[in-house]
Formats: sequence, structure tokens, C-alpha cells
Amino acid sequence: MKYILQLLLLTSAFSAFSQKSSFEIQISQGGQTYEIADSDEALVLEPEQFVIHMEFNKTEGIYVSASLTDKSYNKPPESEWLYIDMKVMSEEDFNEEKDIIISNDYFCYWSPNKGQDWHRLDKPIKTKGKKTYATYTVEKLYTEDKVHVPLTEVDGPLYLLFFSIDDNTNKDIERRRVKIQFAQSN
Repeated sequence: MKYILQLLLLTSAFSAFSQKSSFEIQISQGGQTYEIADSDEALVLEPEQFVIHMEFNKTEGIYVSASLTDKSYNKPPESEWLYIDMKVMSEEDFNEEKDIIISNDYFCYWSPNKGQDWHRLDKPIKTKGKKTYATYTVEKLYTEDKVHVPLTEVDGPLYLLFFSIDDNTNKDIERRRVKIQFAQSN
């Protein structure tokens, strides 16, 4: 009986561990922090700098779609992302421009790259145990036409989709998404 109880406890602990998300996303602005899930709710932010907080648990990095349309945002869960490796754009090291690239068809790949002297995220990257924490500050958008657009000039929503994929199938296995609406100043 004691053996069965130990086995049940071990199984439930392993199950809880294995269901732990491979990454978590939060967005903060002006002292407020918002947990990001996979929902259709819109987050209303002021048209000023905001910060994306990431916790990497069981993944080396995440793909990010930032768009002014809902094309990728509304793609069904567990979709196949064909040729995604060829659709990844490069941002400057350490997010020095504080911009996010806007595209309907291409993605960014954010990885903390522990042990290397470059990455696309803000400095510094923090590690605690097996978790890695990083941030990405957004002050403006960067369009495919190579134009910086201040957040005060964004008319519609900004759709953000964060996802990790299975390397063998190219299907997304976990995602977070948020539609950000910027408050209009009067």
C-alpha cells in the first residue's frame, strides 16, 4: 500500500511538472502587469512604451508574430507553420531600437541565447534555476517598408501571437496571444 501511495504521489507530481508551460508572457505599462493567455480579449494600453516579459521554462525560444491584421493571430491552435525557419526576420542585437517588427507573413524568433554575447531581447537576461527571464521593450513599430511608427500614430489594434513549435511537425504546441488596442488621446 505504501508503494502504491508513493507511486501515485510521484505520478501526480510528474504530471503537474509535465503540464507546466514552456513559456509565460506578461505585458506591463505604467506599473500595471497583465498575464497573457490564448484569448480574444483586448488589452487597452496607453500609446506609450510597454514591456513584454517572458519566462522560458522548457523551450529555447519562441516565435513572435506582430501584425496590424489578425491573419496569424486567428490561425487555429496546433496549426502547421510551413517553412517557418525561412520566414524569420532578424532584429538588432539587444533590442537597441526598442521597436517591434510588423509583418503579416514573417516572424521574429526570441531566444535568450544563454552563454552567447548576443540576443534580440533587452539586457540583461536573468536565470534562476532552470528558468530564464527576459524582457522586450516596445516604444514604436517597425514596418516592412522600413518606417518607424510611434505608438501614438497606431490607429487600429496590434495583434501579438507568441508560440513554440514541435521541431518534428512544425505545429505549434503552445501559444499566447493578445490584441492590444491603444487608447486614443483627446
